[in-house]
Amino acid sequence: MFKLQCRHRRQLDWHVFEQKQSGDWFLSLLPEYAELFEKLEPDLMRKARSPWKESSSRKAMNLVLSGLTDIDIERVESFIGDFKRHVVLGASRHIEPYFTNEVDFCLALDFNFASVEEGRYTEIGKLEYVAKYQGSTSAGDEIAERMASAFHRIPAADKSLDCCLTYIPPSPDKEYYLPRYLAEKIMSHPEMVCRMRTVNPLVRAELRTKKPNIKEIRFMQKIKKCERIYSVENVSLSAPVRGCCVYVIDDLYKSGVSIWSFARCLKDAGAKSVMCLVCVKSCGDRDSS
Repeated sequence: MFKLQCRHRRQLDWHVFEQKQSGDWFLSLLPEYAELFEKLEPDLMRKARSPWKESSSRKAMNLVLSGLTDIDIERVESFIGDFKRHVVLGASRHIEPYFTNEVDFCLALDFNFASVEEGRYTEIGKLEYVAKYQGSTSAGDEIAERMASAFHRIPAADKSLDCCLTYIPPSPDKEYYLPRYLAEKIMSHPEMVCRMRTVNPLVRAELRTKKPNIKEIRFMQKIKKCERIYSVENVSLSAPVRGCCVYVIDDLYKSGVSIWSFARCLKDAGAKSVMCLVCVKSCGDRDSS
């Protein structure tokens, strides 16, 4: 089972990819991205002269690739470009004491703001705002298309596991709910049905009771409330997830408490691994003090 050891949040802000005089290509990445590259690009790894080697500074991992074609070079550059924009998420220091291995991997398409001071949204951040607060289906459809395309940047589950897709469960009275809308649209993407290897590829999720407003409460209170909200007793799933790799969709990752709590619920229900894909990551990590 793949589990990326990434703490907090990160975008690929440093790398080296250059051709040597010999014609080989030199690639240097931070350790977690080297781990991701090895998992996501096994064909390219077969062109490596040797496994990843730690740099002299011990802060990066180095690889020499031989016989790369133009398509191979494009694939490496695509990997770098995607992860310069996408945000790889782990448990921040705020929630790390309360969670262990609930989420195996989490990826956000981008941050919601390019500049908080200027109130300037990223492109995907603006789409998320319009889809969520203005109910724009065209914005929702665009997000869903981008999320479906981003699935190839999530490590594949063990081939022996069934896979299914779900979303952070809403209150039972919630009519329009962006994570559910996104999950439904993602599942209509031609490639997704093949990826979700199970008779129930879309597992619908819903809370048995109305979700209280937890946006303005203190952080410790939110931890305790989410333990009750996203419990096996309070979450209704349309199909069992026991033995499955479950992909979870959400629109916004802020502190991470909700998605980590729901991931714990899924593992309590028997899920083998939980991979999360969210639209945007907030620039802050805490909901309130």
